Amino acid sequence: MEPPSSMRQAVKKLIVLLFVILLTISFPDIALTQSESIAAKAGIVSPNAVQVSDPVRAGSININNLWLRACNDGRVGYDSAGRGLSYPFYNGNLLYSDNIFWVGKVSDGNLPLIRTGGGLYRSGVRPGAIVSKGVPEDPALESLRVYRYRPDYESGDLTLDAAAMNGVEISKVTPDMVYALRENYKKDVAEWPWRKGAPFVDKNQNGAMDPGEKPGLQNASQILWLSYNDLDEDVCKFAFGDRPIGLEVQATLWAYKGVPNLEDVIFKRYRFIYKGTSLASSAARIDSMFLTQWFDPDIGYGSDDLGGSDSLLGLGYGYNGKHSGNDQDRIYQALSIPTPGLGYALLQGPLVPGAGGESGIFNFDTRTGFKNLPMTSCVIHMTGLGDGINERFYGVRTYYYWHIARGFLPFSLSPTSYDSLWSFSPILDNAKRSTKFMYYGDPAAGTGWLASAPRAGISTFEHGGEIRLYMSTGPFTMALGDTQEVVIAMIASAAPTSVENATWLKNRAKYVQAIYPNLGEYVAGFVTGIADKAELPSEFALEQNFPNPFNPSTQIRFTIPHEGQVKLSVFDLLGQEIRVLLHGSLPAGPHTLAWDGRDASGESAPSGVYFYRLTNGGRQVTRKLLLIR
Repeated sequence: MEPPSSMRQAVKKLIVLLFVILLTISFPDIALTQSESIAAKAGIVSPNAVQVSDPVRAGSININNLWLRACNDGRVGYDSAGRGLSYPFYNGNLLYSDNIFWVGKVSDGNLPLIRTGGGLYRSGVRPGAIVSKGVPEDPALESLRVYRYRPDYESGDLTLDAAAMNGVEISKVTPDMVYALRENYKKDVAEWPWRKGAPFVDKNQNGAMDPGEKPGLQNASQILWLSYNDLDEDVCKFAFGDRPIGLEVQATLWAYKGVPNLEDVIFKRYRFIYKGTSLASSAARIDSMFLTQWFDPDIGYGSDDLGGSDSLLGLGYGYNGKHSGNDQDRIYQALSIPTPGLGYALLQGPLVPGAGGESGIFNFDTRTGFKNLPMTSCVIHMTGLGDGINERFYGVRTYYYWHIARGFLPFSLSPTSYDSLWSFSPILDNAKRSTKFMYYGDPAAGTGWLASAPRAGISTFEHGGEIRLYMSTGPFTMALGDTQEVVIAMIASAAPTSVENATWLKNRAKYVQAIYPNLGEYVAGFVTGIADKAELPSEFALEQNFPNPFNPSTQIRFTIPHEGQVKLSVFDLLGQEIRVLLHGSLPAGPHTLAWDGRDASGESAPSGVYFYRLTNGGRQVTRKLLLIR
């Protein structure tokens, strides 16, 4: 006779708990992320799971179809109630947790040379800035919270926002909750930490947030800002086993409401400032440094997911597996909603020196002679495969993440090599070819290397499993005092079938990358009721084309302040003018022209990136567009 399911679940939880206790006894100084994850998802609260920096203060970004939690200790998507990233809006869940970690060779007079910091399920940082070399802010200060701003907080409808912040159903929001939320926004605006790096609309360009100026970034409908550092040695070792490096991180999250193709996107910008430990000399530096966006998708029920990557788009993503031919997740199916997918796209990597003709982006501005590093690896762990990414730390976590960030399996697949901390293996696809991008195939077409057929000897793994993705970029160097930044887009999709989410996520990533970094100008044409009018183009302006990407035609809008000669042309990547859309006199005011995707000879231009340039008198401005055939 088979025992009832409740008894089976109780036995299962007891076995997991005993397993966690055994690991704790055997390795008392080791923080086993795998064990913590298993315990947490089995409904068990492990003593090791308690954050040293608790109590954690959190805020949510909830202006569009995504509902995301962020903590002041750097964890994103973390929510003890299991609702870290709801989509669409307050239905279902897409994410268990996400975080950023870093690893590099640190020359600052301390050991070890290779050090890791940041966080995964656990946070290896504490809230606050680094006041001076080796001196952090007191993490207990009330001011080290998650700051939030939305331009319409004084008069807008905050019912949904209040539901998110209070963790209640929308129908249970009270007037007192809304009032308290409005007061919180008012307090955050009054105490906005612009001196520490929180973004604001600097109308007079003097670098200070003067009276009348407000928080803002790229015409965002809602912003979150927080800062943290790795100087607490106990906390740093608690997460990764390493001593601090002396990094301060400033994180800005923002989103848009009422903007086509951005309603399912949240943007994240991380700034990394190397301020050093108390022992670091002026010559301290970090070489061969990598940054890794780590995330654990849970597409509804979290144990039936698959993962994939696209190196050209800088994209890592998760989607639902299949059960008996049904690719719809049981939780979303119960809600009568198509099972969504979740992707992370690296829009802007670290800025490094480039060739003379190259240019990179920093703080939404172009830097000539530099370039941004792309995603250089995407490693995906899926339980049940024995893929060599099984988080066996053996007392030292540094080398595990050092290998992961560089795009290798952290240990050799040879059992005898586990004795070596330095052992690792290259990633081999299903044809035994070396790659740094796991599961790069096309799930919708069923071609290439897929998580559902991960390696020779496993014909199918369609039911999926627990997945974690490690999207890395590097290497680069930071000297003491240097600042680096990366920008990442979190993208959700709701395709009719699960595998189609991979296609939808890729298309949305192309769209967002075609707009970036001109988000503010693109958004201004759609959210004039929300955006700060000081940010909107008022005179000579060329807006982002729409739609973008496009096929077969797109609209280009621009404004000129005075009547005069105007030229609007399209150029290819080589700088060759392939089409003149307009060359003549126009009256002052706004105008709209269309490009049908053809060159001057009338032939269809091939798929790819193009530029369009507006010239009026001695002024000109250029934008980028994407044609997809």
